Amino acid sequence: MVDRRFSCGDLIKLGNDKDFYVDHVGLLATRGRLFSGARYEVHIPNSTIVKANITNESCFKERRLSPTIHVDPTTPAAKLKQLPIALSTAVKEATTAFTGVKYIQKENGVCCELRDMQDPMGLRFELSVMIQHDKSDSQKWKRYMTSANIAMLECLQARGIRMGCPRQQHEGLTSTSLGSSLSSAFDNPLTASGAWGFGE
Repeated sequence: MVDRRFSCGDLIKLGNDKDFYVDHVGLLATRGRLFSGARYEVHIPNSTIVKANITNESCFKERRLSPTIHVDPTTPAAKLKQLPIALSTAVKEATTAFTGVKYIQKENGVCCELRDMQDPMGLRFELSVMIQHDKSDSQKWKRYMTSANIAMLECLQARGIRMGCPRQQHEGLTSTSLGSSLSSAFDNPLTASGAWGFGE
């Protein structure tokens, strides 16, 4: 393609489609791997790419994390009050293990809030975190996402807070009935349309 807006190794998004890493740019098609599952290959005709609105995520120097976490609605209110600050701190501290990655502090220091008390999966907390990094490194970013997820899980476990599960199971709740409900939007880039994920 004459006008190349990306190169091999970049993380790109075509219109509203899923993000993918570019592995090879051929004469007729471009091959890549889905960002949310690297084992799945995608083959896109270059004729489609030329006409598409392309967002090159690898160019961003600031990225937004927008994970959602569901909590057991039977959790005591005293523990719920501590959760926004605790989760914000956990995500912030996860950056310390990565050189060139910086947490952008909000004015009140809290990036988490309780958004929905009627969610079928439980009490829904949402985070909105801005992270700054010194260079484009998608693999480092994926490692940080994993580290941040684990930090949030450890935060819940340390406080004896259980994850949410479908509402119909709460009546006969047991330790085996709890499902994993950490739904991360890490792998969805933030575009001009306002989707969750990477920053502007």
